[in-house]
Amino acid sequence: TDADDTKLDTTEDTAIQEMTTYLNTRYDTVEIFTGTEKNSLIVMYLTDIMLYHLHSRIAPDNIPELRINRYTNARDWLEKAADGFTSPLLPTKSDDKNIPLRSGNSSPKTDFYY
Repeated sequence: TDADDTKLDTTEDTAIQEMTTYLNTRYDTVEIFTGTEKNSLIVMYLTDIMLYHLHSRIAPDNIPELRINRYTNARDWLEKAADGFTSPLLPTKSDDKNIPLRSGNSSPKTDFYY
């Protein structure tokens, strides 16, 4: 029905917005989500995020463990992609050639021996 299609469209938009908040620093999210070539990894994670959100709308206290795990895996991957710890084959932003690359560790140096 039209109501079901509206719920699916809303859930898809929500999942795309969630993914965009992670990916938009480094990647061309307009091309990723509206381009003609779809990355299969993006489609898989988008589906996982959508299914998690659909389950949470229907029965928030009864989300299957599989959906929770897949959603967590999707968010972990998005965080790694955003921080530069993984390099997915996605279109990068063409307007910014100085995309920060993360390297090293984040522990502060405590010993200052020279």
